[in-house]
Amino acid sequence: MSRACPRFREVQPAMLVCACLSIVALLVPAAAGLSSYIQQDDLDNMFLLSPSNITLSAASITLNNNNIMDTIKAVRSTIPASITNVQTNLIYMLSSAQAVSGDQLSSTQASLLAQLSTVQAAFSSSQASLAIQISSQSVTIAQLQSDLSSVADGRYRAIAISNYSLYSSSDLGGSWAAPGTTNFSWTSVSLSSSGRYYLACATGFAVLLSSDYGLTWTATATPSTGIQWRAVAVSSSGMYQAAVAVGMPIYVTSSFGATWSPTGLSLAWNAVTVSGTGQYMLAAVMPGSVYLSSDDGVSFALTSLPTASWTGVALSGSGAVMVAVSRSPNEIVVSMDFGQTWTRNASGSLSYTWTAVDVSASGVYMAAAAGSAVAVSSNSGKTWRLASVVAQAFTSVSVSQSGRYMLAAGTEGNTFANTRFGLGTWNSIGTSDVPLVSGSTYSVSLS
Repeated sequence: MSRACPRFREVQPAMLVCACLSIVALLVPAAAGLSSYIQQDDLDNMFLLSPSNITLSAASITLNNNNIMDTIKAVRSTIPASITNVQTNLIYMLSSAQAVSGDQLSSTQASLLAQLSTVQAAFSSSQASLAIQISSQSVTIAQLQSDLSSVADGRYRAIAISNYSLYSSSDLGGSWAAPGTTNFSWTSVSLSSSGRYYLACATGFAVLLSSDYGLTWTATATPSTGIQWRAVAVSSSGMYQAAVAVGMPIYVTSSFGATWSPTGLSLAWNAVTVSGTGQYMLAAVMPGSVYLSSDDGVSFALTSLPTASWTGVALSGSGAVMVAVSRSPNEIVVSMDFGQTWTRNASGSLSYTWTAVDVSASGVYMAAAAGSAVAVSSNSGKTWRLASVVAQAFTSVSVSQSGRYMLAAGTEGNTFANTRFGLGTWNSIGTSDVPLVSGSTYSVSLS
């Protein structure tokens, strides 16, 4: 829609008043002679040019011009030359105002468009700059996390002793501390790759979380009274966590343990694991099936693995490499394609009552615990060999992010450690800080 020009509105009233007074003065003596040609309505149309009558729309201006010109042609031969001149001036003024207003409108539009273009360009530039900064920060954060994980590789350790206490170490197992978490039926413990986040569960008690390298612990917002919690798992950053219990849905968090949500079926869950990224999760039922989540634990679906007594599951950092162990039948199964296909009986001739399994972040190094032995692999589970460790009823095994450090423990009070990717001798941690509690089940975890 066209709009009246401000400048025209300011100038027009004064100019038109002067013009109208001149015309009236000239018309008085000639009123009688002109009465037969000029009607009052014609004069109104000619001279009553209030702002409400004058518009800048092309149609209205053209119509007013035509009306004026028709009237002028009708009386031109009889009215004085001075009246003709005034009328001509009026027409000129109207045309000039129209032209000026159009120019100003075009100029204003051009100015606004130029300003808008400048703002858009500045906004686009800011967006691009912000995107670069975010990308740069993301790379920096990722690098820092990687560096931190490398420094923390195997440094932080945890041992959960059923009916006794939780123990943590921040110096490669050189010393251990028990932060007051005693006399609970601990069944599982898990660490983030940096060692900052610890997650542990106890049957009939609760799921506890530490966000200060195991120094202090608090109960999470998961059910507690009478719940048979079986296993917990933490992603590399600690952001994603999972916990499973018998006869309960799987509980997951994507907020570093701040809030928890139940998901999946209420089954006899026995084991759970989370990939380093947190996107993939595996949960096993004993006896039953293995379930996979590829959406941060929002939903779980059956894998193609058969029903068995699944006792342990593990995922690489990306989730591409998956491994599961069963004690009936006795086998280790491995997937190299995010669970799409599985290699059965990967342990070959090693037939043991497998109880637990773990894998390095790269998916290359693996360790599996059994009722009387520990087996290791250094080629993503293609081949396995027995580790040089004193035989006992092993129930838990852990592999550090790099695969260099490994821990294994069982029900006879001894915890064994290896610092050579599972090669060579495994030595008892042999520290007075962690008691030997015969008959208790030990669960171990490495950063």
